[in-house]
Amino acid sequence: MREKLGTFRVCLVLGVTWAVWHLPLVFVDGTVQHDLGLATPSGVLFAASNIPMAMLVTAAYGRAGIAASIAVHFAVNTTMILLAVEEPRVQVMILGVQALTVTVLLLTHRTGRRRP
Repeated sequence: MREKLGTFRVCLVLGVTWAVWHLPLVFVDGTVQHDLGLATPSGVLFAASNIPMAMLVTAAYGRAGIAASIAVHFAVNTTMILLAVEEPRVQVMILGVQALTVTVLLLTHRTGRRRP
């Protein structure tokens, strides 16, 4: 899929897919998504944050493999719990940090052959 669409488009597809994947959790009492709500600023920000999250996980996978992508996903989830992600301003901060990290990764990514 990456060869056909390119990494950026694959990340967009993956991010939207993750947002849809998490949608049923809005209706399950006791989940973070339920607490955020569906059509609230927090719910919309959560859905939007799936795109940079997909980019971070994809970058981790491309640079260091599956274990790194799992570690990034775990780190983002842990950050959301520790920072009380229910507040929209906290979500905006997390989204900004993710976007900044993705930008740095994209600007420092080297294409071509890797060293053995």
